[in-house]
Amino acid sequence: MSASGRFDEQAQAYASFDVETVPLDAKLHDVATLLTRRGVTALAVAGRDTKIVGMLSSLDVLAAVELEMSAEGPPRALPTQRRAEEVMARDLVTVDERAPLVEAATAMVEHRIHRVWVKSGETITGVLTVHDLMRAVAAHRIETPL
Repeated sequence: MSASGRFDEQAQAYASFDVETVPLDAKLHDVATLLTRRGVTALAVAGRDTKIVGMLSSLDVLAAVELEMSAEGPPRALPTQRRAEEVMARDLVTVDERAPLVEAATAMVEHRIHRVWVKSGETITGVLTVHDLMRAVAAHRIETPL
């Protein structure tokens, strides 16, 4: 069986459906704390109706930090009152939960991203990361390029 044939499994087989969310008005300091505590690199942002409307990666949070420069010492991060909805990514790359893994892998490579969001109908229900795809590669002992 070819490498892509082994990636015919559905995205839902490796996706996580226990998606950590933060509200639109979450302070970035709280988001950074949650990212660190959970050991994840991104969180979903939930709208007022609890549907996922965006995401915040650790890089998004880092890019929003303001630094105070000083001639006497290293730069110092300043406290921020910015909130999730101000810096979140709104255009999420999604795949259907029944889509083959190869479709998710292709989307990640084409968009140069580390995760795709998994949908059931029009609702985002989970996330599939590059780490999840690496589990599939290991499980199938894939040695040829996808």
